[in-house]
Amino acid sequence: KDILAGLGFSEMYNYSFYSQKDADICGLQDIKHFELANPQNPDQQLIRVSLAPNILKNARENLKHYSAFDIFEIGRVYYPENNKAEEKRMLAMASVLGKDAKADTFYNLKGTVGSLLEVNGIKNAIFENKNINIPKIAHPTRFAKIKIGDEVIGGIGEINPLVLGQYKIKK
Repeated sequence: KDILAGLGFSEMYNYSFYSQKDADICGLQDIKHFELANPQNPDQQLIRVSLAPNILKNARENLKHYSAFDIFEIGRVYYPENNKAEEKRMLAMASVLGKDAKADTFYNLKGTVGSLLEVNGIKNAIFENKNINIPKIAHPTRFAKIKIGDEVIGGIGEINPLVLGQYKIKK
């Protein structure tokens, strides 16, 4: 948290829920979710397996007040495993770029992610964009998986414009 704050990112805190619509938009509909029996809000019926839907909502709300910003969330996601919750701690980061953003922005963000990994003792991470399955949420040609050996630990790239449109994000 301190490292990301030092890099200019603002921390977001979100509920551990989202809607079925959010799951569908972000390509999470085929992943088994725990579901609340009586949600107080229909937009919070599924217990999250990803931080992406809520960070996109944060971006949409911040765009009402700022033209460029960097945000992150560190939170838990919950996967059903033998009728119990397998809990994982995840990190999601988002950068919304101003009008004067340059073409090398991806490489700047890749450097930020690489530095964050190194500070946490991960020095052999590679960014791979050939022969990979692109998640629905990602831009079809602007995405890379982050790997340590054969294990995928994350991804980096632009959000698919169709997903952004569903969240009414225009940039």
